[in-house]
Amino acid sequence: MIITDITVNRLKPPEDTHITSLGGRPGRLLIQIHTDEGITGISEGSLTLSVYRTYIDDLIKPILVGLDPCQPRRIWEILSLGQGQLSSRFPSRIVGSIDVALWDIMGKVAGMPIRKMLGGAARTEIPLYWSRGNGWAKSPEEMLDEIQEGYDKGFRAFKVRMDWREYRQDADPKKDFAIFKKCREWLPDDCSLSFDANRGYSVPTAIEQGRRFEDLGIAWFEEPLSPEDLPGLKQVVDALDCAVSSGEGESSPWGFRNFV
Repeated sequence: MIITDITVNRLKPPEDTHITSLGGRPGRLLIQIHTDEGITGISEGSLTLSVYRTYIDDLIKPILVGLDPCQPRRIWEILSLGQGQLSSRFPSRIVGSIDVALWDIMGKVAGMPIRKMLGGAARTEIPLYWSRGNGWAKSPEEMLDEIQEGYDKGFRAFKVRMDWREYRQDADPKKDFAIFKKCREWLPDDCSLSFDANRGYSVPTAIEQGRRFEDLGIAWFEEPLSPEDLPGLKQVVDALDCAVSSGEGESSPWGFRNFV
């Protein structure tokens, strides 16, 4: 079996719905790796369509067409490490989409779910939480309305996201706290509530906010700082008792090694 083509297309929702994708972002991309045996590997992409197509059509497809798709590790090393005649190392998001599609082919060839090929499922059920964002543009009352919507749908775990980003650091921590407080006081005690700063705080603000969240009861405090500030993140983690999560903006194994 060899790779014969790689295509990229945009996933679009039905015209009669307002849904675009998770988080309200534009429609995602569908990457398909085609083979000479009619087996197609499918994965998802999240960059601009023109950017993805440029990488795939001009740079990656000439390298991969003709290779065996059932060697995902070798292909990952070629694209990520620049092996052989290739001197470039492609972005992790691009390589990741190719890798997922190759594993999809592997599973179809073997007639097995990928989870079994990778060692089996660790669990058969997972709890879901209701996540609502754009807190920077919403009042506490507006955010509570959306949390109540999730509660009415049957969710019993929740997260509020501020979507501040680094360039709006410490923009309005008082309102952020008011949003969390409003939702936490409405929710029953057995419903968890988490807070996502989306990289929007400095170290002192993150510690101060975290302590106030702890007083009300928080499940976890997500991405308080810019993801590059690992020393600052350690300060926040050491200062707080609640769980602190980060790493959403990291996409390479070397970056995660630094987190660990």
